[in-house]
Amino acid sequence: MDTRPLPDRAWLVARLSYNPESGALIWLNRPLSDFPGPTGHRNWNRLYAGKPAGYICNGYRWIKISNVKYQASRIIWKIMTGEDPIFLVDHKNNIATENRWDNLRPATSENNNRNRLKPSTNTTGYKGASVFGHRFRATICVGGQRKHLGLFDTAIEAHAVYCAAAREHFGEFWNAG
Repeated sequence: MDTRPLPDRAWLVARLSYNPESGALIWLNRPLSDFPGPTGHRNWNRLYAGKPAGYICNGYRWIKISNVKYQASRIIWKIMTGEDPIFLVDHKNNIATENRWDNLRPATSENNNRNRLKPSTNTTGYKGASVFGHRFRATICVGGQRKHLGLFDTAIEAHAVYCAAAREHFGEFWNAG
């Protein structure tokens, strides 16, 4: 979990424009004081001002400020609230580059894990359902403990039971996968 302090909110809003509806972060013209060399200011503003900030790496948008990389969602949280995020900033729809304000929420690591899609190793195609002999087992992990929810004739039935348990245990962070 990235808990490094972010730059001051005033510093950020003087250099980045955020559109809460689209989630876009755009570089603004930066002052001469941000650059050590005599021409860095003009070159940087000519190349980057007015363009999307950052780059995509491992599915997330990252922004480099003073040689430090920050997730864009954390910068957005600071711009919108004035506070450094205490925990993680979760993307409700699981699209890590979709930084619309209504898609972001604070989350613990546990909450963030609950909101994950089905694992790529899942062979049934349904989150919470796995093959068990000639049947399908439904399981859920709550508080670090794996809970057996039952055996079913189809993966869809096992998944439905998982979904009901996930809604009950995970609240707004449950995800059908």
